[in-house]
Amino acid sequence: MDEHIIGVGGVFLRAEKKQALQDWYANSLDVSINDYGGHDFMWRRADNADLFGRTVLGFFDPDSDYFEGPFMVNYVVRDLDRLLASLSERGIDEVKPREDYPYGRFAWIKDLEGRWIELWEPVYDAEENQPPGDQG
Repeated sequence: MDEHIIGVGGVFLRAEKKQALQDWYANSLDVSINDYGGHDFMWRRADNADLFGRTVLGFFDPDSDYFEGPFMVNYVVRDLDRLLASLSERGIDEVKPREDYPYGRFAWIKDLEGRWIELWEPVYDAEENQPPGDQG
């Protein structure tokens, strides 16, 4: 089976006291906070140890318009266009326009209960088999 989702790219949390929550994660769980205000968990693929990537823990201000609700999960996908076509056939529409960046393509949908889901098709560095640079 050729699965659409191949990993978790990130978990994004809204925070009333963003700096305090970042500090809590850093001090309580030893999660270092990077220059972009989050943490990158680095991993290797179980089915191919030469491929690796990151899962981001990100913190957003409560009034951010990047997503709705208290949190959003970002899933890494193989073929964004094919997945979105399949979702559209099932009546699942995008909730905001797609965005393209040097590190990948993004789309957003809502699940059955209205939670936002971010879909990310990374652009991989051919030599390093990972998304290039920090996504900020």
